[in-house]
Amino acid sequence: MNEPKEREKQKVDDATILEPGLFSQFRAMAHVLLVSPQRNPIVWLALGLVVIVGATAYAQIELNAWSQPFYDAINRKDLSGVGRQLGVYGIIAGALALGYPDPWSKYSNQEFISALEQLGLTRLVPSLDVVARWDHELTAPEQQALAFARLFLHKPRG
Repeated sequence: MNEPKEREKQKVDDATILEPGLFSQFRAMAHVLLVSPQRNPIVWLALGLVVIVGATAYAQIELNAWSQPFYDAINRKDLSGVGRQLGVYGIIAGALALGYPDPWSKYSNQEFISALEQLGLTRLVPSLDVVARWDHELTAPEQQALAFARLFLHKPRG
């Protein structure tokens, strides 16, 4: 009376799929992929996704390691340490903002130098690669001139 139920069988092309097992479904998907004329683009797309996800995970791990001093300062409840780390983030954001919305790499060092020289900020030329709290280093007029240097760098259309 209690005969074991036979799995339903389904025919797809030349493959027989046993339902509803997970392994049999994966095997059917693999078979369909192998016989598909679009196999190569699908495989390349899948590999590309794996690379992108892997690179994103790696970058996140590196970012977390780079941010460790910030997290440590928070754990120690060290307000000055948190402030220093926020300053570092601000400097990085400021450096990226000079070229914003274009990537930093779009401009050559000569273009940065020219924009600074046009506004009399030649003393900053040797400091292009220096990480500092520029809001503390520059006077208010120099900060305004730096904002105009950014405009010269982007050459907005009128």
